[in-house]
Order: sequence, then structure tokens, then C-alpha cells
Amino acid sequence: MIALFQSYCPDEFDEGELLHLMGYLFRFYRPAKDLEMNAAERQDAALKMVKQLIQHFPREGIERAKILDGLLQFYYDQSVLHWTLKNIDGIICGSGDSSAIHDAHSRGLLTSDPLSVEMIARKTADLHRFLDRQPSHIPPSTSTSFAMFRSSTFYTWVKIMKTLGDIEESVR
Repeated sequence: MIALFQSYCPDEFDEGELLHLMGYLFRFYRPAKDLEMNAAERQDAALKMVKQLIQHFPREGIERAKILDGLLQFYYDQSVLHWTLKNIDGIICGSGDSSAIHDAHSRGLLTSDPLSVEMIARKTADLHRFLDRQPSHIPPSTSTSFAMFRSSTFYTWVKIMKTLGDIEESVR
């Protein structure tokens, strides 16, 4: 795929163009799309694509966090999320109205995939950051206050915070 992309951009391609291409591919293979592929084949195709393309970005760069954002946006499953998270070094950079931990909460991962939420939390600089992005389906909140909307997600979130050793900070 990179060779094909380079044939259309012989003078080199920039990282923004590659991220844009990945976004199109994430959208094409998204789990909710009606394709003649079963869910496992689709996830496998997405994982192969991520493995091939992520290597073109620095391990600690914001680009890898943007790849994670695309995967969260289109509801990719554990195998793709876990592999991607393991291949992001350092902190997942959030900026402005971007927050991987809030996105994980809003996509129901505390219920369906708490391990991914824990992996994201381990790579989040400020778990207590207040996020107010408007318009949005995510209410203005911190990760903890967002988890409090449902008791099942709150208890899972508290368990994650205990695992991270951050429970004292949460209850202040």
C-alpha cells in the first residue's frame, strides 16, 4: 500500500497524508459496516494495516495517538486496540478537545473492554482533566465524573484507578 501511495506522491508523502489514508481505511473496515467479511476477517485486515503503516511514525509521536483516536472513533475491538497501545511509547498526547480516555469512556469500553481503558489510562498524563467539548455526546466531565453516570462503569473505573495507584487523587 505504501508503494502505491508513493507512486501517486513520488516527491515523498507527509505524515498527514498517511494519517488521512489510514482514516479512510479505518472507515472502510469499520466493524459496523456491511461488508462480505466477517468481524474476525475485518479486524484482522485492520490490524495488518495498522502494523504496516504505524512504523512510519515515531513511537512517541502524536501521530500514533491519532491512529488510536481513529480506531476508537470507528469502534475497533481489543486485538487492534491492544496492539496499537503496546506500540505507543510514552504518554498519549491529548490536545484541546481530544482525550483518548474520555473517548474510551464514551464508547462503552469500561463495560466491553476494561483492559483497553486501563492501557489508555496508563498512558494518559492527566486522568483528572476536565473536558468540555461542545457540541458533543460526552457531557462536560473528568474521566471519573463521566464514569459515575452508571454504577457498573464507575466500579470498573475505581478498580482501574486502584490498579494504577491513583485512587487517593480521585477522591479528593
